[in-house]
Amino acid sequence: MSKALDFYLDLCQAGTIEKNNNQIELISELDSFLTNNEKSLFSLIQFTSKKSTQNCFYIYGSVGSGKTLLMDLISKVKAPDKFLRMHFHEFMIKTHDALHELRKNNESKDELIPRYAQMIQAEAKIIFFDEFQVDNIADAMILGQLFTEFFKRNIKIILTTNIFPDDLYKDGLQRELFLPFIELIKRKSIIFELNTEKDYRKLNFSNDEVYFSPINLATTHKINDLYKKLSDGHAIADKDIKVKGRDVKIKRLAHRVSRFYFEEICGDSLGAEDYLSMLGSFDTIIIEKISNFSNESINKQLRFMNLVDVLYDHNINLILSSEIPINEIGSAFHLKEKFKRTLSRLEEMKSKKYRSSK
Repeated sequence: MSKALDFYLDLCQAGTIEKNNNQIELISELDSFLTNNEKSLFSLIQFTSKKSTQNCFYIYGSVGSGKTLLMDLISKVKAPDKFLRMHFHEFMIKTHDALHELRKNNESKDELIPRYAQMIQAEAKIIFFDEFQVDNIADAMILGQLFTEFFKRNIKIILTTNIFPDDLYKDGLQRELFLPFIELIKRKSIIFELNTEKDYRKLNFSNDEVYFSPINLATTHKINDLYKKLSDGHAIADKDIKVKGRDVKIKRLAHRVSRFYFEEICGDSLGAEDYLSMLGSFDTIIIEKISNFSNESINKQLRFMNLVDVLYDHNINLILSSEIPINEIGSAFHLKEKFKRTLSRLEEMKSKKYRSSK
């Protein structure tokens, strides 16, 4: 029995998680994938089995099925010394920044992606991507070349997503140019569907009130009380930070607590990179007056989804108010499936366990 499986069963025995055969199968498959990788790295033996020629382990499943939990487990127990684990948003920010620097250094256009892949190879033998998804044409065009270079260099990739490969970048602009990448992923990946009947993010649910609706004097008063308690009498002021030469404002900051109106943080042209840059300034964020989403507010909804991902990945406490209960909030039509993950994360973010894990 592998160390990863032992650790998983210990967690089940302790009552931390509920035993699930689909998860056990995934741990076994991942363990085999990583073991083959170790052998290919440290010996001259050439494996001829189908799995040994596959450089990617593609895990997809419904929100809350335990994908991130199992990635935590396998990376803690089984990952080699040289591995990189990043949320996919963060990785693409890093990628665009690196390509920008290479262009500034007069790297030829044809050598940009290979040179960047070489830089990643020096850093990691295996890359773990959490929440893999493609939302824009710029990323879509880079990924095909980049993953091809990773595979040439025998860099292994493990990724989690809610999306079956054929549905990646669905309905996206010029999607036909992205289809060869989908075929590459299908050809080079072990594709594993992880589904459970329970949403594991709801198991540690708490009744503590940190999400408030509707928006009225009573809920505003409750948020004011929380803000006063958390800021502990410290001075309140806006803080300006620089992100690639642009001024980004962190609103109403006091004692590592920031307070925004929804329009201030999701109504402007901010993205994951801006949100990531804010994180050094606060441990708790209050977002007030979240309105219902619709097709007319799709850009604001996308920013909100990116923001929740960033906050969740860095264990930032969230307090919010919304027109209607957050678990009943609407969605733009094309974001309905992806938004389920956001709602699931929001469920977990109001649990005692999430807030006590900082």
